[in-house]
Amino acid sequence: MENSANDASRNTQDSSSKKAVFRPNDKIVFPGGCIGCLASSPKHQLQLNILVTRQNVKSGTTGSTIGGVVGFALGGFIGAAAGTVIGGALSGDHSSSTLPLIIPICETCLSKIDNQLKKINDPNTAIITTPYFTREIEEGFIVITFSNTDYAGQFHKLNKGLVFTSLAEAISQELRSQAPTSSAEQEDSQLLLDMLLPNMPDRNWYRQPDIPPKKLNNAIASYAKNITPESVIGLADGSVMGSAKDGCILTSEGIYYKSTLSRGQFFWRGIQKAHLKNKSTMELVLISGKTATIDCVCLDKIMSILAEYVNKMVILTHAKESSSTDKDKPKQESLVSLMDKYLPNMPDEHWYRQPDIPPKKLKNAISTYANSITPEQVLGLADGTLFGSAKEGCLLTSDGMYFKTSLGQGQVFWKDIQKVNANKNLLEFVLASGKTANIECFGYYSMAAALPEFITQMTTLTTTTE
Repeated sequence: MENSANDASRNTQDSSSKKAVFRPNDKIVFPGGCIGCLASSPKHQLQLNILVTRQNVKSGTTGSTIGGVVGFALGGFIGAAAGTVIGGALSGDHSSSTLPLIIPICETCLSKIDNQLKKINDPNTAIITTPYFTREIEEGFIVITFSNTDYAGQFHKLNKGLVFTSLAEAISQELRSQAPTSSAEQEDSQLLLDMLLPNMPDRNWYRQPDIPPKKLNNAIASYAKNITPESVIGLADGSVMGSAKDGCILTSEGIYYKSTLSRGQFFWRGIQKAHLKNKSTMELVLISGKTATIDCVCLDKIMSILAEYVNKMVILTHAKESSSTDKDKPKQESLVSLMDKYLPNMPDEHWYRQPDIPPKKLKNAISTYANSITPEQVLGLADGTLFGSAKEGCLLTSDGMYFKTSLGQGQVFWKDIQKVNANKNLLEFVLASGKTANIECFGYYSMAAALPEFITQMTTLTTTTE
């Protein structure tokens, strides 16, 4: 009974305490006990072979170490069971070597995973799952999630300084170790940008303050009208003639892009993963499950590095937002109170509050004009369509407002709004940048009448809680 109670207690602990994140490293060691039952004298060994590929990017940026699973060997029981090489940038010099990780395992635990590992015969397998651990490759790191918290604790103790509890922690520590002159006040995002994407005009990539003004103005006018030049931290010119009317812009909050076939903007918090499809094409997998493709032939020299930057910014952003949940709780409670006061549920007036937003309307609105957010982030929806599809109107979140009307579409954040002017059914937002955004409130007049006062209160709340 005591053992059962201990097991139940361990199962309630956060899964991060069972996770170990590390670069392929020959100094990594496993505890002497069996990985499955912690037996003190295991008779067999699980050999996890990692193929370490080092790439030296010609631009002079720091090369990364990419790990892949080459094979499993269980004593004399099982031969190679899985293999894959995870590639990095498509340009640069490569060298590789095999690094074995020796994991102790007893006879009983070995028999439990024998048949399972025999079934893993896909040479492209990148995830290995056993009853005792799961092994994945993410951003060049080996990520092992142990089933036993005690074993994970021993593993961390033995490999202190080499192993971390999350990808975000591993990335942050690696950035600071590679930039020893950095100060504690410097953001990880800034260090990451300096490390991966320094100013490279020969590759059509420009960093502030070296972005040519004409390129910057053209890019903003072409595909990022809602931002200011001051918010741009990097620009990639994807145009053939150097106008920068195609390409991408990076800000601290996300990426804006335009190519021949598509355009859009996505915030780091709305992205799940970036995949490099070929030398000039990157696919973004969004939290909503949708995908977006950034395709610029002129950016083939930096697209792989850009994909790495996007992935690491996504990891850092999600970790930061997760850690700030408790801190933001008072703000969330105040926001709900404000909405209850000024914007209660009014379905007869085409204004819907969660959890009473019709699923089809919510899906249509997000896919039409707010595909960088998830349904869970939406607090309220105004349907501005004649037939009720909700493909025009507005969405409210804790951060701001997304909208689409006959006048255009976009998003504004509470923190950027200085003033709201109301003229019958037309709302004008005056932003801190000096720009304005106009929303025509067709079909949800009662909600629109209360919106200016709500936004004024919301702007004050956002300013005082930041």
